[in-house]
Amino acid sequence: MKLRSKKHRIVLLLFVLLVTAAGCAAGRLEDPREDESRAQITSAGALAAFFENGGGFAVLASDIDMGDVMIKITAQNSGAVIDGGGHTLFGGAPCVLRLDDNTRITLQNIDIQAEKIAVGMLGSGEITADGCRLTAVEDAIHAAKTVTLAAGSELYITSSEGSGIVGLGFEAMRQSYVAIEARMAAISTKRGDITLQADAVAVCKAAGDNTIKTEAVLRLWEKSRLTAGNTSAHNAAKAGALAATPSSTLELTGGADGVGLFIVEQTVDVALKGFCTPEVRIEAGAGTITFSG
Repeated sequence: MKLRSKKHRIVLLLFVLLVTAAGCAAGRLEDPREDESRAQITSAGALAAFFENGGGFAVLASDIDMGDVMIKITAQNSGAVIDGGGHTLFGGAPCVLRLDDNTRITLQNIDIQAEKIAVGMLGSGEITADGCRLTAVEDAIHAAKTVTLAAGSELYITSSEGSGIVGLGFEAMRQSYVAIEARMAAISTKRGDITLQADAVAVCKAAGDNTIKTEAVLRLWEKSRLTAGNTSAHNAAKAGALAATPSSTLELTGGADGVGLFIVEQTVDVALKGFCTPEVRIEAGAGTITFSG
């Protein structure tokens, strides 16, 4: 009898352990926090509401047409992620994505097609891109202040009637990559610099305006590379001045009536890798720009 009782106790203990383990496993599968943190989105209304309610990580389960509804990124949901899962986000609003000043968004594996502007920024904003493509009729990215492309990003931009990136300044952080093809300028800033940080790469093509255009300084840091061509009659790049390290590369091919690089005033000597066709034109200043193969 004692032996039988002992066996019964062992069997009962094993049964309890199995039931407990099963319950824990079921709990992990049904954890509502996981569903909440990576919401599966199938409609425009659900996507807009998700971010309006402070959602942080949206996964597109299908192509979505936002119509005239904008996705708004605010201080409340800054840093939000949209994982396209290979799907396309369409939009006919003034901009498909609207970022408040000093906010950030991450775009993963997604194609955004805009009838107007793809990403509008009310101030400065940062985009982290991983296999992201922006296709716009007007400017692909239009900012009131500075546009920042986060470190390690990979972004492809096409604008059929406007520019690729427009703002007061543009900065591509370390090891980021951006390819731009635009009807007007590829990158156009006003008083702010265009900066490529170490190992950043920008490949740009445009027709209806200078491909790269800034009234301030074009800055290329260690091992960064800027390739720009103009397929019409304009300069490949026009800048107030050039600052670059010897390990950076500038590859410029101007249009029929332009030059590779037009500098308003160069006060310091710069030597870097690459080429400039037609040759550099410096309007004022005693500085020189020298290219090596």
